[in-house]
Amino acid sequence: MDTSTLGGQSFWTESVSQAFEDALVAEILRVFPEGQKVYSQTMVGQIPPECVIATAKPMMAQHASDSVQRRTVMVDIGVVTEKGYFWAYDTLMMMKSLKFGEINKPIKSARFSEVEGIVHMTFYMYLVEVTDEE
Repeated sequence: MDTSTLGGQSFWTESVSQAFEDALVAEILRVFPEGQKVYSQTMVGQIPPECVIATAKPMMAQHASDSVQRRTVMVDIGVVTEKGYFWAYDTLMMMKSLKFGEINKPIKSARFSEVEGIVHMTFYMYLVEVTDEE
C-alpha cells in the first residue's frame, strides 16, 4: 500500500484521523435517535440543549518496527440531554465497536462520568498502521 497517497508516512495522518472520526460519528449516529446533533470537537460557550460532542485525541505512539506503528487514541463522548442521565448512559452503552471498512474494533471497556450536567463516556482504542518501507 502506497501511503504517500494517504497523507505521507506519519502515523496520525489526516486520512487516519478522518477515518477514525468517520467511524466514531457513524457509531454515534447508529445508536442515537435520528436528528441528533453530533459535534466532533470540544465546544466552548453556548452548548445546544440536545447534542453529542465527540473528541478523539491521539496519545502515545510506539514505533513497533520499520513498517508497523501503534498509537493509543483517547475518545470522549459527551451527551447533553434533557431526557435524563439514565437515557444518556443507556444509549452510550449501546456503542459496541467502531467499524473501519471490514474491520471491527470493539470498545472493550469504558468509563462513565457526569460533569456539569454532561454525561461522558471515555475509552481508549489501540490502532495499528502498517506502512510500506522501501
